[in-house]
Amino acid sequence: MKLFVQKQNPQALLTFQEAATQMKVHYHALVSRVRNGSLRAYRRKGKTYITAEDIANWQPLWDRGHDLVVREAHAAGESDVAIGAMLGLSRERIRQIRNALGLAKNPLKPRLPKHFAPQSP
Repeated sequence: MKLFVQKQNPQALLTFQEAATQMKVHYHALVSRVRNGSLRAYRRKGKTYITAEDIANWQPLWDRGHDLVVREAHAAGESDVAIGAMLGLSRERIRQIRNALGLAKNPLKPRLPKHFAPQSP
């Protein structure tokens, strides 16, 4: 966990609880992001703070605009697995986004016949 010393605007520093309430992000999400190093934290007088600006720069996955890509790929007839491969997300996460958008599951694409399989008598 990297901690930085904030010297300029001490009023911009927020506790984790204040930041969670103000930015509408779960408290534990902020703590875990600071621990894994994807969100910057500041130490001041023995306490840890974060800024609203840093939280705004770090956006959770659901705020990254994946819904637009999912909507377009769904209209093109792509499956959840194919959309997930494009975005680097799981099929389950794509299903959750698709359901939140109110989109039905795309029908399966027709498969090619299996020529190598033995014919039944």
